[in-house]
Amino acid sequence: LSIGMSNTSQASSGFEKVLASAEGVNPSVLFVNGAVGGMTASRIQNPESADGAKYWDIVDARLKKAGATRAQVQVVWIKEADIGPNEGFPGYAKKLAKELATIVQMVPKRFPNVKLAYLSSRTYGGYATSPLNPEPYAYESAFSVKWLIERQIKGEPDLSYDPGKAERKAPWLSWGPYLWANGSTKRTDGFSYDKSDFTANDGTHLTPAGQEKVGRLLLHFFQTDTTTRPWFNAKISNSPEQK
Repeated sequence: LSIGMSNTSQASSGFEKVLASAEGVNPSVLFVNGAVGGMTASRIQNPESADGAKYWDIVDARLKKAGATRAQVQVVWIKEADIGPNEGFPGYAKKLAKELATIVQMVPKRFPNVKLAYLSSRTYGGYATSPLNPEPYAYESAFSVKWLIERQIKGEPDLSYDPGKAERKAPWLSWGPYLWANGSTKRTDGFSYDKSDFTANDGTHLTPAGQEKVGRLLLHFFQTDTTTRPWFNAKISNSPEQK
């Protein structure tokens, strides 16, 4: 299940597209796009608020449409941000980290069998023509993810994930795919963004080409990460009749 805002929904659509034709995926894996336009971290962190209730009701409806229930959600991918940040660094990054912490603490309350939560920071915001979530805030959102994961690694009780040691307060947290790249400058893995990957009206939302590009990053992550390979990829039989 993906959780987040419009960019997350677009990336999820790109992931759905490449997932449909991907080979070697475990047939038991069901992906549900639970991201909704405009539903930022500050809006979804409280399920009792008007925006929060609306968002999580939509998530429930999408699960139902996919033939799934809350109890079947075992893995979530979270990509969140806020609209119009203006706090500077580290002000906004700390604010987002706190909101993300609230969200991951809420997840097991809604999805009792969730085990893993992967978090990604923002895509590139350097082509942005609006204050929606531009640079350097897009880049700095990675610190929010980093600090949150570090808190769990340090053993903070309010982020405990091991029911054998303490009351479970959150899923096990880890990085998802890192989506930021400095525009057309290639990263060491060759990944980069073109201006055409973002819509002309705001330079922030993804075009179909950009959606597929990010979707491929998601697919590669789930196919190769050491904590996702065992369940995301199809089992390969070594029996003689299967060779």
